Amino acid sequence: MGGNSIGVFQVVLIFAVISGCTCVELEIMPYSAVQAKPIGKKVLLTCRAQDDKGLFSNQQWLDPQNRTIRNDNELTRNRLSVEKMTPDTLALIFTSLQESEAGTYTCSAVYAGTQTISKSVRIDTIYAISWIDAPQEQFPILGTRYKVKCKVQANPSPIVDWLRNGQQIMAGTSEHYVIDTDGLVIQNVTEEDDGTYICRAIVLDTGELSERNIKVEVHTAPTFDERMPTTVEVVGILSSNVGAV
Repeated sequence: MGGNSIGVFQVVLIFAVISGCTCVELEIMPYSAVQAKPIGKKVLLTCRAQDDKGLFSNQQWLDPQNRTIRNDNELTRNRLSVEKMTPDTLALIFTSLQESEAGTYTCSAVYAGTQTISKSVRIDTIYAISWIDAPQEQFPILGTRYKVKCKVQANPSPIVDWLRNGQQIMAGTSEHYVIDTDGLVIQNVTEEDDGTYICRAIVLDTGELSERNIKVEVHTAPTFDERMPTTVEVVGILSSNVGAV
């Protein structure tokens, strides 16, 4: 073929440019278009070309405000950076993901020197399950109404259920136990309420599950002998000679 001949690939490329067809794509990993990531954790996303890798240039990551993420930005470089992992792979790294960093991030590149193509991913921030007020040993008094404390925090919000000695306590099926938002209410504590309770938190959106073992030990209220005096009289001896040598 002569020096002025046009190859098949060049014809395809010219057709793609004229028709506005973007026949190649960028690939962001992990693959999901919406990703839930825990606050305070290090997070890495990568962007690369799926095909014709040698024809891509000017790869960059854009933040939710459509600003180019740069390592020389003094305001963000300690928490957000980019790294060229391979010639065709650009990573976006969150040093310690914050709630304020949730949003849509876009990877863009120039294909064949003419077309700008891009792909986006949305980052949602989540709080992992944490136990705010859930002592692992609790001591209700016999004959009283008592709440076994178990306050849980997570984002998205968790569902909390209870087990006692391995058996699930079903909400609404018992007058003795009432499941509250921050604990398990025992309506009238008896000696049979002794045992190990499990407070179980589940976040359906993320599949996170965590359990807290709580030992409940029923105590009897202290009693006083009515014959014992309720006050004690203290008699002192005053002397004008106190302290005299």
